[in-house]
Amino acid sequence: MLPLALYLLVVRRQGLAPLLRRPARLGAAAMVSLAAIVGAVAFAATQDAALGAADAVSLLLFVGVVGPCEEWSFRGVLMRVTVDRIGLLPAALAVSAAFGLTHLLEGLFVQHIPVGNVWAYIGTTALMGLILSWVAWRSGSILWAATVHGLNDWLQGTAFQWTGASNVDTLVMLALALLGTEAVRLISGIAERRHEATLTA
Repeated sequence: MLPLALYLLVVRRQGLAPLLRRPARLGAAAMVSLAAIVGAVAFAATQDAALGAADAVSLLLFVGVVGPCEEWSFRGVLMRVTVDRIGLLPAALAVSAAFGLTHLLEGLFVQHIPVGNVWAYIGTTALMGLILSWVAWRSGSILWAATVHGLNDWLQGTAFQWTGASNVDTLVMLALALLGTEAVRLISGIAERRHEATLTA
């Protein structure tokens, strides 16, 4: 409901055109997202943990609901509103800080992080928000940022880890985000050039 409320109250006049005006970018993000999801599931299946129905449901929730809703709220609506007023870098920092702070209650009551350590958790979450801001800006796609967000949350929430070492897991997700971002740019650029060529032919 938060994304819908923000949309209706803050950016309703802009319509959905900014999100949908580049179908090549949207299609490329969908292709890369699907490949990343299939790859994550395939890799997880090779680990010690058995993937069950609960893991499948949590994957759908994280990738299909949590990632898109949070990304639409923060990297979509809030970034779009603040970039126009204070510029790209200050907006990314401010929105990422807000993203981190909104995870305070999650850190305390869901993750059960001790009060003394919760600010480190918020800082780490804010840093993830900053990375996702870069991913959304560089790829031009909230969809790809939402997929990275959802996969990261799913992997953190399941009983297994990619490698068993959280620092390495973070680096794996960062590499996935960076490579996927460049893949979205490459695929959409090829599609856009082909479309322009057919228009001029």
